[in-house]
Amino acid sequence: MKFFIYFIGLMLFLLSCAAIGPATGGPEDKQGPSLITSLPHTGSINIPSNKQIQITFSEPIDPNSIHASIQIIPETEFKTIIRKNNLFIIPKNEWNKHLPTRIIINRNIRDFQDNIMASPINIIFSTSSALGKGVISGKLINTDLNQIFDIGLFEYPPQDTLVPILKTQSNQHGEFIFNFLNLNKYFIFASSNEIINISEEIKFSNYGLLPNDYLEIKNDIDSIKTTIYIDNPLPKLKIQSAQLLGNQYGKLIYSNGNEELFYFSLIDKISYPKNLIISNYVKDSLKIISQRSNRLTQYYTPPFFISNQTLIDTIAPKVENHSIQNNKYVIEFNEPISINYISKINSSAFYLNSDSNQIEIHLNVVNPFSIETSILPDYIEHIFLPKNIIMDKDNNHFPDSLTTFSIIRPIEDINKTNINYGQLSGKIINFTNNVMIEAINIQEKTVNYTKVVNSEFQFLELIPGAYNLRAFEILNEINDSIYFSGTISPYKRAGKFTIYPEKIDIRGRWEIEGINIRF
Repeated sequence: MKFFIYFIGLMLFLLSCAAIGPATGGPEDKQGPSLITSLPHTGSINIPSNKQIQITFSEPIDPNSIHASIQIIPETEFKTIIRKNNLFIIPKNEWNKHLPTRIIINRNIRDFQDNIMASPINIIFSTSSALGKGVISGKLINTDLNQIFDIGLFEYPPQDTLVPILKTQSNQHGEFIFNFLNLNKYFIFASSNEIINISEEIKFSNYGLLPNDYLEIKNDIDSIKTTIYIDNPLPKLKIQSAQLLGNQYGKLIYSNGNEELFYFSLIDKISYPKNLIISNYVKDSLKIISQRSNRLTQYYTPPFFISNQTLIDTIAPKVENHSIQNNKYVIEFNEPISINYISKINSSAFYLNSDSNQIEIHLNVVNPFSIETSILPDYIEHIFLPKNIIMDKDNNHFPDSLTTFSIIRPIEDINKTNINYGQLSGKIINFTNNVMIEAINIQEKTVNYTKVVNSEFQFLELIPGAYNLRAFEILNEINDSIYFSGTISPYKRAGKFTIYPEKIDIRGRWEIEGINIRF
């Protein structure tokens, strides 16, 4: 009996000394934590003002991911306690007694395998009986589902500060929800980056706006659903630097690295390109403003100032580029030029005909930096420029001697002429505004557009293959083939859109009919 008691004690001692850790083997853990329950439950009312909030996850969570992932609205100081898979949030003083409290936990909460959550957590409660019941939910379209989007809810009409009253994140399916909302009008802004200043974020973040001016919660039971199309940023460039290269001309470098030659005449009040406004600022100083456009809007760059000085130029112009364009030969130079008109045929630009006779070519100044010829016959392989035909603004002549330009014509795509195109036609069922239909060839990545006329549309030449169709309201004043994804300053809603739910197979010499698109 004593031996038996000794044996049991030894076994208990050995077991107590054994290392305890996570079970080994089995499939790799690739799923992040998820919410099991919260106490109190979301939507609870008449909660004690010092009540601690307990949130239970599906697995233990990494303490280092907690504090920066929690936002409380209205702002309240709090502390956290973590016990395995339980998170306790405790107010340092009290929860707000006048407004409902929202605890927003973003998806960056992670487990010990660095898996983040598939959905954000929103817990709403009130220390009184006042709690709204309206719901706005939605889905983001045209997103990478691996990317987390910030979703901001704003009061309509937009305020000057453009601060969201609520924020959440998209889940792993691109879905989002705002619940327990009061009666009000709202608009929504979605961003691929954290929402802080949406007037700036729209310039560099993929974003989306409502295809409505606003969504209105009119009754406590209202539940509104929406879809938001995510599109590219709306960059606004600045002039990064400018340099005078000679008298009355120079080079601009924009904030995206693009370069632009410019020419100006203060006496004649001329600026080139036409998007530039160049004027005297103070003595020996120029002010340069550039009118630019992105896919939706036109804007002006902030003024850029550069010293203006007289330079001595003794160098002849140089050719930067030359090519055939629409059967005209275009020659581009590194500085502003003009044509030295001479009547004698042997001192003019020319080509040789089939009998080797010189045929004079008329030259035309396209812009301060370029000239073009008259239309050339298809058989011409070379054009010739005698010396002194071209000169810069300081009377330096180009070329020094007879110069020959070889004409390289673009090679026609013979395969395109042999394509047996297919056709596609259909109707818009329930929408009367101006609509563009976009057909995207999935394999070729080519895009075709056609406008809806009297609720009907037709594509006459589609390369055979599988296509996705999108219909969108035409709101873009710059290019009606580009979807209008909305602007912030001024605030303009995005265009309404719909995506046809099925792929369409286009075959050569066949017409697909009866495609009905419903908004």
